[in-house]
Amino acid sequence: MDIVESIKLKMRQNKLSTTDIANECGISKYTVFNILQGKSHRFDYISAIAKFLEIPLLYPNQNLDSKSEIKLKEYFLATSTIEYIINNNSTLIITKEKLEEFIFRVYKYILLNPNESKLYTAYAEGLLEKYTNK
Repeated sequence: MDIVESIKLKMRQNKLSTTDIANECGISKYTVFNILQGKSHRFDYISAIAKFLEIPLLYPNQNLDSKSEIKLKEYFLATSTIEYIINNNSTLIITKEKLEEFIFRVYKYILLNPNESKLYTAYAEGLLEKYTNK
């Protein structure tokens, strides 16, 4: 997961809007929006937002904070989605490390998009080539 995904997740967890972030970081809400949409990659702004949200820049996906815990229901949904895909593609080859990263990406997608259950499998299938030697 990249820093922008970590920012989005922290914002959802803390119920913060782009305006909240903009006001706290001294930047415009449009700049925050552009960062969240991937249209701006200004390190100084991303760094300010990450600092405010207490997201480490070196390892942004490392637990997000020391109190972070896995949401078991969502994690189980991610693993079940990937298990379904793997069972339907018996020729896939994937390393343990890549499988863990694959599960984590699908898990984060589920956390960021809780109301899009019909898209979980499609998202995972879209990532399939990145994590397998298909």
